[in-house]
Order: sequence, then C-alpha cells, then structure tokens
Amino acid sequence: MNHMTVLKFILTVSVIGISLVSCSNERDALTDFERLEDKLCGEYSLTDIYWTGPIVDLDQDGIGRRDLKEEFKNIPGYVESFGKAEVVSMPDDEKLLFKIVVPDYVTLEIDGKYILSSVRYQGIDIEGQWRGGGENTKLSTETFELVPETSMDGTYLVHSMKKANVHYFGDGSFVCRSECSLLDKSQGRLVEGTIRYSFSRR
Repeated sequence: MNHMTVLKFILTVSVIGISLVSCSNERDALTDFERLEDKLCGEYSLTDIYWTGPIVDLDQDGIGRRDLKEEFKNIPGYVESFGKAEVVSMPDDEKLLFKIVVPDYVTLEIDGKYILSSVRYQGIDIEGQWRGGGENTKLSTETFELVPETSMDGTYLVHSMKKANVHYFGDGSFVCRSECSLLDKSQGRLVEGTIRYSFSRR
C-alpha cells in the first residue's frame, strides 16, 4: 500500500469518525420530548384487536374468540385496512396527538331488545401530555368517551366503545385500551370488558 493510498484511508476513517461523533452529539442534545417524538410520531397500522372480557360469539359461527379480528371479519362493515392511526407532535405544548381509527361494534337497542347492526369505524383523538423530570417521567394521556346515540323514534345506537386511552407505548408501537360492551347474541345481553387495539408503525 503506497503512501497516497494510506493517506486516503486515514482521511476516510477520520471523516466517518467525525460524522459518527457528530450524530451522537446531536442525539445526546435532544430533549426527552424530542426523543419521544422520534420514537412515536408517524403512521400506524392496526395489527391486533384483543378482547379481555367473557368470550362471546359475535359473528354467530358457533365459535367464541378473544381475537376480535377473526370475529369482525365476518360482520358487515368490517374492512381490515381501515384500522389505522397517526401520531403527530404539538411541540409548543409538549404534547402528542394520537389520531386513531378503529372498528366499533355497534348495536341497535329497540324497545329494550338488542339487535346486532354492524361494524363501523370510529375516529378518536387522544392527547398525550409529556410529564418530564425526575424518576416519574411519563406520557399522561387523556380519556376519550362515547355515549349512546338516540333517534327520534327512541332507537338507541349503542357503541361498543365507552372510554379509550393510550395504555402502552414503545418504539414504533402503542396500545389503545377501550372499555367496551359487546353483544352476547345467544343471551341477548351486553357483556362488559376491555378491548386492546395494538398498532405498529408502517
């Protein structure tokens, strides 16, 4: 290896080293909230829908499941690709906005009787406030609430979802947890439980 080649090699290694140090320094200079932005902001797909309450057969195929993606896929209105989310930053307030779209299992109540309607998609916005400093640094999220809709003839549209919040978040993923009521068709009654909607960044 001649002297010119050695010199080029040394210069190349030096440039790479400087670049790595620069990137490391820039990363170290980020605030905790900016690191959280890097971790969470972006577009997401809905990957799992898991029910924690008593098992119910929603699609009346004779099989009850906790995996609600399997139950929903045979119910009118369900389109798997419609479930999505976007997390955007509101840096002035050190907040993140979770813009979530999930399948909502809705039930018609007529004269005290529950009649299955369909799956429809519900958009919900949940703000997360960054609580920085000390050992209790965390993202504190608000709770989104839905109430039954009433028509002029006294028919109620009952949403499965009552309350929802962001229960967990990690690198490129988060879980929206919702208190829900699902119709146990065999008994004609609503069953209480929790649905966990899991999202992964695209």
